Amino acid sequence: MLVFTSVEALTYPGMSFTAPAEFQIADYFLDARVAEGRGARVALHTEERSYTYEEVQREANRYAALLVEAGVQPEQRVILSLRDGLPFVAALFGVLKMGGVVVMLNPELKAAQVDYFLDYTRARAAFVERDHAALFEAGAARGRLLEHVMVVDAPEFEARRDAAPATFENFPTHRDDAAIWLFSGGTTGKPKAVVQTHRSFAYTTECYGKQTLAMTEDDVTLSVPKLFFGYATGINLLFPFSITGLTAAVTCWIERAVLSPAGSGAEAGYALVATLTSLALLEHWLMVLPVRDSLLWRWMTPKPGPSGLERAADGRASGGPHGL
Repeated sequence: MLVFTSVEALTYPGMSFTAPAEFQIADYFLDARVAEGRGARVALHTEERSYTYEEVQREANRYAALLVEAGVQPEQRVILSLRDGLPFVAALFGVLKMGGVVVMLNPELKAAQVDYFLDYTRARAAFVERDHAALFEAGAARGRLLEHVMVVDAPEFEARRDAAPATFENFPTHRDDAAIWLFSGGTTGKPKAVVQTHRSFAYTTECYGKQTLAMTEDDVTLSVPKLFFGYATGINLLFPFSITGLTAAVTCWIERAVLSPAGSGAEAGYALVATLTSLALLEHWLMVLPVRDSLLWRWMTPKPGPSGLERAADGRASGGPHGL
């Protein structure tokens, strides 16, 4: 098992994030959006319909309440073996809210793989779908620690979920508490867990999602990998949930550069950060503007030369050696 704990802050200008000792990423990514007054904004687009932050929050609170009702304790692992959709997102934030640890698995695993992950993670509960619930139920029957298999698309579960309270008081996790187990690809053996802390995902979001990718609250993301894959979890779920707007950051850096003493290190540092952030903002707009790549980058793209067939035709037409 690998445990990655991000450092509290980098020393590079504008590329830092310090999480308080008591830190909950369900609050950081989800609840804070509602508290900021963004609850009515669309958070998710699915095949069925779109969901607002308030709707996702209420659903996550219900999942958290069901776990507590089942006797799952903080710091215990909970498996998510779900396809992309509202149940995956609600279950993920629900586990985090009650202080549990999310274990994301491919929903297409075979029986032997399911048994391996049940033994490895020692999970106490699992959120699954009907078409592969039997694999987890069989694993639990063989003496694994798994006690609760919650089938999210079963009518019985849906009734319990709808009856659960829509409010929930988040467990006060520490920034270094485990939040999510990601798994290696198993190229050197069986997959191994990479344990991510609560501040780890927030740190990556602040320094990469916001300050490098320059994502804003008006972006819509689409990820080819599924949400159980760690990269997609960040780029297509957690990053978009956290965005507050890059333009304000650019304005902030410019203002600080102007107000700093002339010729000082602070002036140079803020000017550098403002320049880099402005370039990131420009790149962002170039990526989203409805302009064809061939037009956007024509200034640096060499003109295509004649093809081999065209050159051969020219040779024959001029009576060259290949035109004999």
